[in-house]
Amino acid sequence: WCWSDEPPSTDPDEQGRVLVAALAEVDYPPFYYAEDGHLTGISVDVLNYLADRLKLRITYKRLSWPRVLQSLERGRVDIVTTYSYTPERARDVIYVQEPHATEINVFFTRADTDVSFDGDLHALAGQMIGMIRGYSYGLAFDNADFIHKDSVLDERTLVRMVAGKRFNVAIGNPFAIRLEASRQGVEDEIRLLSPPVELSPIYMAISRQHPDAEGLADAFGDA
Repeated sequence: WCWSDEPPSTDPDEQGRVLVAALAEVDYPPFYYAEDGHLTGISVDVLNYLADRLKLRITYKRLSWPRVLQSLERGRVDIVTTYSYTPERARDVIYVQEPHATEINVFFTRADTDVSFDGDLHALAGQMIGMIRGYSYGLAFDNADFIHKDSVLDERTLVRMVAGKRFNVAIGNPFAIRLEASRQGVEDEIRLLSPPVELSPIYMAISRQHPDAEGLADAFGDA
């Protein structure tokens, strides 16, 4: 498997064997992250295993999350490895039928705040919640129009905004938040809240612009 920002081959035979898989440019453990210069994680390992069975070659392309969404819509990438289901997203992709993982999302705040969460989203109605632009955090949160939400580009910015008191509360994958807080040296300044906001099944999905999108989704589901 290749980890490359180069465009895929234009050779027709080669194109038939290669899929360009989109990943966000910021590591997103446990689903995908760089370790010793190599991509690993649940979603990467599963995709590589299935690609072997189907005799496909995967080229990974790392983009900002808004560009991942745009590239799926326009067919500039073929597959996304870590995708929760929403009706809006289903307009641009065909989901592989079975999920390969479950994602947890939690609220987090600074260690010195008295913010708490008991599972009722209405309890945070007066807070401004930081989130990642284009992410889905489960339908309950996504559709909670009584919550004030503000979007940033990635987890790096989200953690910085919470630690810097720009957001009092934010939402995210706890593994990615912990990793980013550690990289910024603020792990002792961040507190994760429980219970989780949502546990969401995670799928792979094929861009509807791919000429054999339905066939690929079926093949990955059957492999």
